[in-house]
Amino acid sequence: MKTIRAKKSSTPWLSSTVLKTIKKRNKLYRKWKRHPSSANWESFKIARNEATTSTRRAKINFFSSKLDTRLPPKQLWKNIRQLSIGNKDENITKFEPDDLNDFFTSVSNSSAVAGLNNFDFSKYSNNHFSFCPVSPNDVVRCINKITSNATGEDGLPLRFIKLALPYILNA
Repeated sequence: MKTIRAKKSSTPWLSSTVLKTIKKRNKLYRKWKRHPSSANWESFKIARNEATTSTRRAKINFFSSKLDTRLPPKQLWKNIRQLSIGNKDENITKFEPDDLNDFFTSVSNSSAVAGLNNFDFSKYSNNHFSFCPVSPNDVVRCINKITSNATGEDGLPLRFIKLALPYILNA
């Protein structure tokens, strides 16, 4: 005798109503495939659209109820963990500061930075340009203000830069 282990549904939003619309859609699809006609096709299209609409509505209702901001914070975070939102392990691998430095200095050879060689700085010769000292706290504050998840010319996501920031600032 074979033992079967029941596992938790990965689609908790899939209700009996949604299942009925999906079964109806599949039945009408098979009918259209066996007996192709415009009437069977129209019946299938209507059932397909109903199944899609009911599935979308069920998903929206399920996630809206689980992630409702009016829930107590403890319950909300429990729901977030149960839905496996944000459960990615963020492990930073060990690296040598010199390797990291070599990587960042190699970016200066990229085409975007190389394009500055053709830039006409003579238009701005009357303006005075200088650098001012920046503290590590200034760097942290500026990095934390960034809200975009886009990668830069170096291809590194902001998440990695934020994780590596303490190591970079101490180097």
